[in-house]
Amino acid sequence: MDNEVLSSATKIRKSAAFGEIIILIVYIPILTLIGIEGKMFRPMAQTVSFAIFGALILSFTYIPMMCALVLSKKCKAQRKF
Repeated sequence: MDNEVLSSATKIRKSAAFGEIIILIVYIPILTLIGIEGKMFRPMAQTVSFAIFGALILSFTYIPMMCALVLSKKCKAQRKF
C-alpha cells in the first residue's frame, strides 16, 4: 500500500501544484491595488492566498503520510480491464 500511495501522490503532485500556483498568481494583481480598492480586497486576497498555500503544503506532506498510515496494508490484486 505504501508503494501505491507513493505512486498516486507522485502522479497527482504536478497537476495539483500547477493548479494551486495558477490560483495564487491570479490574486497577485489584487494585492497590488491601492486606495479604497486595496483596503477592500487586500484582506480577501491575502486570506485566499494563505489558504491555498496551506493546502499546497498539506497536499505534499500531510495527506500522503496519513494515507500511508491509515489505509490498510493488505492489497488485493484486481484485474484491470
